[in-house]
Amino acid sequence: MRPSLRHSIPLFALSAAVCVTFGCSSDDTVTTSSSGSSSSGNAGGTAGSGGDAGMGGFAGSGGAGAMGGSGGSETSCVPGSIANCYDGPMGTEGVGTCAPGTKVCNPSGMDYGPCMGAITPQTEDCTTPIDEDCSEVPDCGDHLWSKRFGDALLQNAQGAAVDAAGNVYLIGYFQGDIDFGGGVLTSAGSNDIYIAKFDSDGNHVWSKRFGDGNNQRGQAIVLDSAGNLYVSGWFGGTIDLGGGPLTGTGADDSFLAKFAADGSHMWSKAFGGLNNQRIEDIAVDETDGVVIVGEFIGTIDLGGGLLSSAGGADIFLAKYAPSGTFVWGKRFGSAGDQIGYAARVAPSGNVILAGDINGSTNFGGGILGSAGGTDIFVASFDSLGTHQWSKLFGDAAMQRGETIAVDAAGAVVLSGYIEGAVDFGGGTLTSGGLRDHFVTKLDATGAHVWSKRFGGTGDDATQNLALDSAGNIVFTGHFEAAVDYGGGTLSSAGLRDIVVAKLSPAGEHVWSRRFGDADSQSGQNVATDAMGQVYVFSDNPGTIDFGGGPLTSDSGSLDVFIAKLAP
Repeated sequence: MRPSLRHSIPLFALSAAVCVTFGCSSDDTVTTSSSGSSSSGNAGGTAGSGGDAGMGGFAGSGGAGAMGGSGGSETSCVPGSIANCYDGPMGTEGVGTCAPGTKVCNPSGMDYGPCMGAITPQTEDCTTPIDEDCSEVPDCGDHLWSKRFGDALLQNAQGAAVDAAGNVYLIGYFQGDIDFGGGVLTSAGSNDIYIAKFDSDGNHVWSKRFGDGNNQRGQAIVLDSAGNLYVSGWFGGTIDLGGGPLTGTGADDSFLAKFAADGSHMWSKAFGGLNNQRIEDIAVDETDGVVIVGEFIGTIDLGGGLLSSAGGADIFLAKYAPSGTFVWGKRFGSAGDQIGYAARVAPSGNVILAGDINGSTNFGGGILGSAGGTDIFVASFDSLGTHQWSKLFGDAAMQRGETIAVDAAGAVVLSGYIEGAVDFGGGTLTSGGLRDHFVTKLDATGAHVWSKRFGGTGDDATQNLALDSAGNIVFTGHFEAAVDYGGGTLSSAGLRDIVVAKLSPAGEHVWSRRFGDADSQSGQNVATDAMGQVYVFSDNPGTIDFGGGPLTSDSGSLDVFIAKLAP
């Protein structure tokens, strides 16, 4: 018996056949094909898919499926019509000054003309409160957080560093009691060393104290690529940094130590003689070894044999492997006083040294003689300690190279103070009265790039500078009276006030801030993190408001202050 048709033809085939015969709309439920659509708006419709082929009878083949509709044009518009548009980064429209513009449909009706009048993000102008970069985040040195630590005695901030995660490390010295958040640390008599770690929000992670009844000073701290800490300073008496007692041999002896990121001791060593030996600064090299610089009187053995000063204080420079093994060491000086205050290592591995000299010194490129007082020097050595170039700047007055940084191209940024007149290669800079700030940039060969002076009639000096990842320069120190750093005059509230200023890689003013009251205050150190945020460290009396409310030292003594500011 011939089977009935309704059992032999599937429903989907029947549906297709009905649509072929009678036609189906997109809303008909009997069809399995999608109908195309067309839009007169900006976005075109989606093209429809063809219908299913019909099932053939016993003798014939099925019919062809229906064709889907074609999609509408994605650029069609009404000629002359106007629409809003915005061609800035996603998420910035309507934020700060950023606003949409308009576009007009072309006569063909097929597309719009260019977007006109839209306001897109611009470089932030730190002289106005307007959000030109449309970021909705603080800019231009705005306050993020700030803290004070100390009691009625003296507490000092010296070296500081920030790791890739924004953790903050601080080293210094203190008398009495200090609590960084992990419990009270109490000095054993005179000045003791502290090391403290905070997270990126300023919360305490760990803190440690080292010292005995003599004077000890924590001076510098730097991080290697693994987040380990190198710390340095000087001490009298005996100090145990975790690897056993280190005992001084006379006056101030130097120490160098390495700690893991959790504060656990890795190794430590001391250098000294009967006179003063002081490590002023340390830097990490391209192998995660450490370079130290400072001054000594008499003799010092850095690991390669005794070095003897020529009369006054001489400069020492030495390099150690990550394990603490001595690599090389050098002495520079003459009968006067020569002091190395700062060291950094360039991406090439060259070691850059800065400080001041009185008298004459030969760093390896010939004798450099000061013009009268102390003059600024900068010297470059390769990774083996071989002289590359050296420069001297100054006149008969007093000048000091206090701090340096090296950018990704190996250019050197140097700052400190000048009295009198100094020419770094771009023309004479003359102080306005007492000491003035200077900032100068030299290329990797020591050639002048640019130089600037900032100062008024008072005492103005840089204590420290740092570079962010974009090569912007942030420096801190102090000023008296009134100084214009490029963004308008800042006036002190009484004596010295803290200044924090940011310059572009070309030396142009980005922003500058003043903090302080009628007491004398100065910024001691500065660092930046991966986001360009700025950390300022100081030890001051009086009251300071970094933007989060007044912080007042205990009984008018020197207390430790830390502030985090926006880029």
